[in-house]
Amino acid sequence: MKVTILGSSVDSDFPGMQFAASYVIDGRIAIDAGSIGFQSSLAAQRRIRHVFLSHGHMDHIASLPIFLDNVYSPGPECVSVFGPPETLSSLQTDVFNERLWPDLIRLSSEESPFLKLFPLNDGDSIEVDGIRVTALALDHVVSTLGYVVSDGSTSIAIVSDTQPSDSIWNRLNAIPNLKALFLEAAFPSRMDWLAVKAKHL
Repeated sequence: MKVTILGSSVDSDFPGMQFAASYVIDGRIAIDAGSIGFQSSLAAQRRIRHVFLSHGHMDHIASLPIFLDNVYSPGPECVSVFGPPETLSSLQTDVFNERLWPDLIRLSSEESPFLKLFPLNDGDSIEVDGIRVTALALDHVVSTLGYVVSDGSTSIAIVSDTQPSDSIWNRLNAIPNLKALFLEAAFPSRMDWLAVKAKHL
């Protein structure tokens, strides 16, 4: 299993800093869409057929509209977008609402869709392109999921925005073939007061 972390920008004045979240698994599956529509070639974007959103904050969905336009091709096949029900609802009301962006959800009800939406809840597991993705509830200010990704022999965990939670680590410790863990760390320790308020690490 190959994991690619897409950068927030091509030429950043903040080396090592990551302001938008997008992980690409084996070139075909994206975890979050902060930068998939901005920082990968069109050919690479077209290989991505499944997008798993952790939650609806902008750094995790910012490039989703651009990405969906970039990869759109008339016909019955389209990108599958998975995420918490609250996130998918937010996409409809806050993003694809004809004001901020054309309503790609409405336009997808015809014969040539831009995307299909699939709600996921804690513990739900789905297999796409030979990869099993399992949702893991996190503790953030909005409904948020992390994801355990497995190819059958190796598992990785992508833990998105969350405050510390023993239940998360206990569940991850129970995975025998967990080989890597990707964590966000939004604030340095000197700003722990803000991390607590924002429910971040």
